Amino acid sequence: TMMFEVADLSQASPATVSRCGMVYLEPSILGLQPFVECWVKKLPDPIFKHYEAINQLFNNYLEPSLKFIRKNVKEIIPTYDSNLTFSLIKMFDCFIQPFRPREVRFENKNLL
Repeated sequence: TMMFEVADLSQASPATVSRCGMVYLEPSILGLQPFVECWVKKLPDPIFKHYEAINQLFNNYLEPSLKFIRKNVKEIIPTYDSNLTFSLIKMFDCFIQPFRPREVRFENKNLL
């Protein structure tokens, strides 16, 4: 089974969609929670033990924050809620980076 994720099906013909059994879901139907859940599940162990608290923070503050932005902020370049959510997740990743296991590289392979 092969799975592809695309932004839309604007370039796909109906025959291609039907033969390949493609299913397209509008991002607005999915909401933002799947993005957050996917990210939280990939957190390093020292942080993952706080899964419930992190998930609760996103549940309580993400949607109201986005509503505040839409109502009170004039954007020079329009954004989508999903883009703002990804940006927030990337910012959190910067703070979590020290907790991720480091990859050990050996310069001299003869020592192995």
